[in-house]
Amino acid sequence: MSQFVKRDQIKSSDWFAPQWRGASFRGKQFGLPGITDTRVLYWNKKLFKDVGLNPEKSPNTGKDLEEYTAKLLKKDAAGNIIQYGFIPTIEIGMPGAGNAFMWCWITSTGAKWVDSTGKKYLVDDPRFVEALDWVVRFYDTYCGGAERASAFLQAGAGGILDPFLTQKLAMKVDGDWSYSSIATIPDLDVGAAPVPIPNMQGAIRRTFSCGSMYAISKNTKHAEEAWTFIKWLAGPEGAKSYAVHALERMQKDWKRQQLPGEPIYIPNLFNNRQAVSELEKIYLPTLPEKAKQAYKVITTSLNYTLSCAGLTGTGWGLTGLAFYNEMGNAFQEAIYHKKTPKQALEDAAAKLNKALSEAWVQVKVK
Repeated sequence: MSQFVKRDQIKSSDWFAPQWRGASFRGKQFGLPGITDTRVLYWNKKLFKDVGLNPEKSPNTGKDLEEYTAKLLKKDAAGNIIQYGFIPTIEIGMPGAGNAFMWCWITSTGAKWVDSTGKKYLVDDPRFVEALDWVVRFYDTYCGGAERASAFLQAGAGGILDPFLTQKLAMKVDGDWSYSSIATIPDLDVGAAPVPIPNMQGAIRRTFSCGSMYAISKNTKHAEEAWTFIKWLAGPEGAKSYAVHALERMQKDWKRQQLPGEPIYIPNLFNNRQAVSELEKIYLPTLPEKAKQAYKVITTSLNYTLSCAGLTGTGWGLTGLAFYNEMGNAFQEAIYHKKTPKQALEDAAAKLNKALSEAWVQVKVK
């Protein structure tokens, strides 16, 4: 799509950088970034206050997470955990405690997943090993081990049983989409903040995003029409149309479930900066003040996020699905003590680099 981008003067500065980079390869444009997402930390202010923590101050580092969680952890007379402070989600196989903390956490080490050529995975970097080792120790010390934490989450997975919504979990890292559910519960006082970073040299503020890319088939006879459509879809006018229908769907679901009050629509995130700005003008004035504050944290995080798209440095690489699966397996093997963090990541690196070598043979773009 490079010819269209150049002809219509589509500027990279009009888009959030990580996703824009993910839509190009070897200097050629292959897509326009559409809807995106991001992750932030949510915390329950009441539960903080109950244990003597400042309800307006969120944890900033891994050390803070440990100190806060130690105070927030509650057990019954039999020693069963009845309230968790925080559970470091690895996403795969652990619903109920948020989304993608591990991706945010290892990204914040400052290490890269893939080298600058896109031809070698670096997932066994010592900083990743250190970050995963911290997570394993956190599970063992503050969650009763991965097995117990998983059983707790499975028991409360989904909808109204969500442990964060039922105030049995004080903190979680989750996507922007989850705030709409949080905001509709009147007695749930929740703050939003950037995801905490590791206590290690070189750590940087990062979060994690995925989302959609709009592309055009090379076989189409209607490339011009396709370009016209996706340019609209990814831009401010398409974003406004999407928001109208998203709100309508939410209102219908609200009525169908006979829920009290009115749903609170937090604008969906788009990669196009003007699209985000237009939605803010329309929907932010209708939001409660605390929702406005959360939304500001969410949108600001798009300036320091990394994307799952992209083949070099900041992306998952040419074998993105294999990367997701193998890294998820490595995380699980480590927290369940099937392998050490070092061995789990070394094994993942070996498998991924074999897959990457095979994938590059198929690349036709010069």
